[in-house]
Amino acid sequence: MEKASISHGKADWNVVVPAALDAEVEKAVQTGHYSTKSEVIRAGVRELLKKEK
Repeated sequence: MEKASISHGKADWNVVVPAALDAEVEKAVQTGHYSTKSEVIRAGVRELLKKEK
């Protein structure tokens, strides 16, 4: 099970993703839509949560 460390209300995770997914996340950052890979992942999780409601 993945462990997260909590600090200042945020969790730090280490996540392993396939190379193809990493390339897509990097592309989103390089095009300027997001500043960091973390922003891309947070946006994806938010969309997933919206979809599941």
